[in-house]
Amino acid sequence: MNRTLGAMPEVSRDLLIATVLEALPEFDPATTRDIRETLTHTVDEAGPEGLEALNERLASVGSDWSHYPRDPLASRIHDLLAGRVLGTGSRLLGDEHLRCVAGKAVVIFANHLSYADANLLEVLIRQSGNATLADRLTVIAGPKVYSSLRRRFSSLCFATVKTPQSSDLSTE
Repeated sequence: MNRTLGAMPEVSRDLLIATVLEALPEFDPATTRDIRETLTHTVDEAGPEGLEALNERLASVGSDWSHYPRDPLASRIHDLLAGRVLGTGSRLLGDEHLRCVAGKAVVIFANHLSYADANLLEVLIRQSGNATLADRLTVIAGPKVYSSLRRRFSSLCFATVKTPQSSDLSTE
């Protein structure tokens, strides 16, 4: 059964860039300008096809109880911003264990404080030199993850599986 999210306006190149910049913490003008230029280059490099694919994914992700692969443009934007947002001391401890499971099926069970924890885990796995594992990351996500444009974008930075969640457990 398809559970549509309703019509979503198309996100243009300029709107995507502006929306991403608005979501960031406040930086000095030179850093903001540099981020804008890098972001513009990344979106332009993806071309109209990449932006169109992202729009299609933003409109459909979370519409059914299903698996949703990561979106290449959302993932690239996520990775480029991570270096600007994370503190210099951010790192993954115990990454030698990740190398031991390279190429193998892995399930990680983790309690989390927010969905951003999955985004952080993906970035730290990638930065630790385990990009292949980061590319395979699939997160089990409740309906709330797909409830807004920002959350849907965040969910497209890696693969997700939409799963039912008790309203007694869900928080806003």
